[in-house]
Amino acid sequence: MLLGKDSLALFKQGVTLQQQRGSPFKIGSKTFLASFPPQDCIDIKNYEDSYYENEIEEDCTKDSDEKSTKGATPRSEYAFWFERDCKKALRYLREDPKIIEFKKVINPPITDITRALLGLQGSELFLDIETADDFRLTCIGLGFDNVIYTIPISRYSPLEITLTSNLQDTANFLRALAVAMVRNLVVVHNAMFDLWVLAKYYKIPGGKNNFDTMIAHHRCYPGVRKSLGHCLSLYTDQPYHKNEGVFNPKTPAQERQLWEYNAKDIESLMILKPEILKRAKILGAERSIEIANRMIRPYLTMTLTGIELAENKLESEIASLQKEDVQTLRLIKLLAGSELNPNSPKQMREYLFDGLGYKAFKFSEKTKEASTGIETLLRLRIKHPENHVLGLCLKRRGIAKKLSMIESLYAKETT
Repeated sequence: MLLGKDSLALFKQGVTLQQQRGSPFKIGSKTFLASFPPQDCIDIKNYEDSYYENEIEEDCTKDSDEKSTKGATPRSEYAFWFERDCKKALRYLREDPKIIEFKKVINPPITDITRALLGLQGSELFLDIETADDFRLTCIGLGFDNVIYTIPISRYSPLEITLTSNLQDTANFLRALAVAMVRNLVVVHNAMFDLWVLAKYYKIPGGKNNFDTMIAHHRCYPGVRKSLGHCLSLYTDQPYHKNEGVFNPKTPAQERQLWEYNAKDIESLMILKPEILKRAKILGAERSIEIANRMIRPYLTMTLTGIELAENKLESEIASLQKEDVQTLRLIKLLAGSELNPNSPKQMREYLFDGLGYKAFKFSEKTKEASTGIETLLRLRIKHPENHVLGLCLKRRGIAKKLSMIESLYAKETT
């Protein structure tokens, strides 16, 4: 086990600890597994850094993983992943890592795939798309009948972006994909991106039967990361590949690299689904996963079409909250003995700390002034239950938050 970035760097370069953690690799006959240092698993807020003012230490939470830093593991989860990595290392003492590979076909004749999709029914269709920044499809990965296919859709050239195949063949393929998605179980990771892009930009409606490995994993372990890289390290022994994609390719070599990356994503889905279901059975999460996946289509539909609003009821709710707000401010004035705006830090400091002599609990890092935030008000309310102004100030802030939320959803200015 290689605990920490320095240990990892001795045996493997060009990859960060965030990326390599939990994914085994071999050098000769030895299996290596990187993980977080135990002391970092305990020091979840990185207090240790404050003792080393002159040293700059790499903060693992800032490492880039997958397409953005959203894939990074926060310190609060280090202990969870370290424990799983230790269990995996113990298993490697008894057996070698189980690396699974499927047959991959890169850039097959699009007419052959179109014909195969039209004949596919009552099966599993593994799906992953790659897009450019403008949601243009660069390639689509499909897996069925234990074979993986990566179908390039658009190609880059210095002068223009062109389709890989002619327009009619591409249209026939997308039509066949739409048919196959209706007739089969569609397996994806993060359906609310892939299916949303296909529906919004390419008019391909999602099928009624979907399985999202990200949702399924989240139902098993709600408190940990859901990225494909994290799932692979938790459920499988597959090598890490999430740093291999070039998502805006500009050369034939980069395009090929993207296609191979896409194929590995499909391979990951084909390996993950049965492994997650095995874990779900142990945890009793099968029913939960079924219900959550059943909601993909309704949520996707609402995302695309919006939700019908009863405007008269919404306006009535806004009016009611505004009346409650006026009465709450009136009561605050009566009990406090003068005008008091709960949203004014200056007025609240004068009332709480100067007028009543209460002790401040928290101070602003920028202004060094005493905080009058919700945490302070709650603590003061517990300490001084006889002061009803504190409860009314909290109530008024809650009303303001509700009004702001409703008005932003309604997208209509109110007075």
